[in-house]
Amino acid sequence: MSEATPQPAILRVRLSVDGREHLLRLKRLTGIQKWNALARFAVARSLAEPNPPSAAPLGEWSPLNMSFAVFTAGLEHTWLAVLRQRCREDGLPADDATVEQQLHLHLHRGAAYISAEGARGVEMLVAGALGGWR
Repeated sequence: MSEATPQPAILRVRLSVDGREHLLRLKRLTGIQKWNALARFAVARSLAEPNPPSAAPLGEWSPLNMSFAVFTAGLEHTWLAVLRQRCREDGLPADDATVEQQLHLHLHRGAAYISAEGARGVEMLVAGALGGWR
């Protein structure tokens, strides 16, 4: 008998209407067409900030969403570990609901930051990521 693979803590990654607009702008500016790649850059950008994202409501959800597996590109456990650690550092519980909420908050904050910074091309995104966006 084989054991069932545990269900990931996060099933869907959702975007608000504003978040979708930020990612659309990034698609135009960078030429990156994959939502999941842009979303990973956005989360990484937000995680580079020392302060936690605002817990303000994200607004109306857009129809754009992706599975957590697509977002993580097969690195679900790594992303969950990073998000849980960040929750702990921010003094938050590291339970599934909080981790999912923080993922969405980081995704939206990061997309807004990168969009406002006007990243033009993949090179600027990679340079920001490697340079710690500071």
